[in-house]
Amino acid sequence: MAELTNNLSSDCLLDAITTSFNTKDYVTLNKQLNRANLQLCNATTLPGNKTEFLKSLKEIFSQAPEELDHSTTAEVFERVIGLTSFDQVLEAFTVEEMGHALSSHVINLVRLACKVLSRSQPKGLFAGTGLIDLMLEQLFDASTELDIVSEIEKCLEQLTSDALIRRRILKDNLQLLLRVRSQFDPICTTRLLALMNGILPHTDRSEFQDKLFIFGETEIHKALDKDIFLFINVTDYYVSILKIMGATSEQRQFSIWVLDRVLSVVIPIYGKLYKQMHEDYMIETFGRKYLFSLFKEISMLSDSHYFEELDSRYLNLTPSNLDFSEFMKFIKPSYLMEVQHDYILGNLTVTPSNLMAWRNLISEKQSFDQVKDNLTSDAILSLPYSEQMVLLQKLTCYEYSARYLLNDLSKVMSNTLDDKSGSITEPETSELRREVLENLLTFDSGMLNVWFQPTQEAYRLLVNGGKVQDSMAHVADTYL
Repeated sequence: MAELTNNLSSDCLLDAITTSFNTKDYVTLNKQLNRANLQLCNATTLPGNKTEFLKSLKEIFSQAPEELDHSTTAEVFERVIGLTSFDQVLEAFTVEEMGHALSSHVINLVRLACKVLSRSQPKGLFAGTGLIDLMLEQLFDASTELDIVSEIEKCLEQLTSDALIRRRILKDNLQLLLRVRSQFDPICTTRLLALMNGILPHTDRSEFQDKLFIFGETEIHKALDKDIFLFINVTDYYVSILKIMGATSEQRQFSIWVLDRVLSVVIPIYGKLYKQMHEDYMIETFGRKYLFSLFKEISMLSDSHYFEELDSRYLNLTPSNLDFSEFMKFIKPSYLMEVQHDYILGNLTVTPSNLMAWRNLISEKQSFDQVKDNLTSDAILSLPYSEQMVLLQKLTCYEYSARYLLNDLSKVMSNTLDDKSGSITEPETSELRREVLENLLTFDSGMLNVWFQPTQEAYRLLVNGGKVQDSMAHVADTYL
């Protein structure tokens, strides 16, 4: 390591800071901490007495002196603990001390205890000590400061992959969790949802309990009546479950089992809510997009029968549905083409109002191949320039659609490479054009063929400034 300024070398770094801690020389200490924070950014080893440093830090945090730069101190602590073996960490912190820290309501002490617990090796080391119970008590106290809640949530997220930790939470603290559910306080219930979401990816069938993980019709209607944000959070919770379980359903029988249990509840509840949505001001005004997010995730599941049931019983995914144009923007493209193939081909024009539907249909090769003939150079170039970039940003995300752009839409490519004499000044449009060029340059030069050098040049000039020469911008168009 390089030497610190003011002659504070790496060899005496920790010891010097520890001395300043003990002498309460806060002016010197804050300077040392700032320098240490910079020096430790890329450190891989750290000489000095780490145990004494951590003990002194624990003491200073408990005193919470106003003169101390607490933010920098916390950052240095994180860096030091990351460079310290867990055995050395345990020499500085007893279980009793960590318990006092968690109960102290002092953010830096709670953070300190949570960082130590997060480093547990094995992760279930403290499962039987009561420290998890203390964290849950703090978590489900609505008056707990948000900074403390955040530290506890991050710590539990690190630990819940361990079976002993999950047992402590789901079995030993079952009554606490059920009490939180029954009280249905918006703040604490939202925290419970986050905890369940963090645990779910690691659970097995023996740990999954409907009374903990599944919120039924009564609770969802209660959430609607009590607090629209609680309803939104419950809906988001289900969206998250579908993403987690859907991503692994082809590999894990457990995921299929969970999806079956969850969707047997979710589909009828949210299907009915959708059918009544236009009669309910709160759902239509505040909950609509969250229902649509849920429907999107159901449509994206590898097993299509769930969405087929939702559609046939509740959604009615036809042009007669007033929300059909919205559904076109996010429902699984292959399903849309299966049920409304002729209508889509006959009515999907390249206009600004249809851009999101086009972006959705482009996202799957099967649907893109069916609609791409409607995507002509003249149609795209008739769009305002910013909308062209919105469309091309998606078109360049996938090899199959990028090939279509490169091989069949030469006028669009030339127009994209032309910087319009520097007249593209709107930041969002310029950023989209940058993404288009970057996306293209992720493909190999063989695929870009004659477009490779012009695209490189356009990107270089976009980043460094300048103007793309007409001959470069149009070389491939002329070639073709």
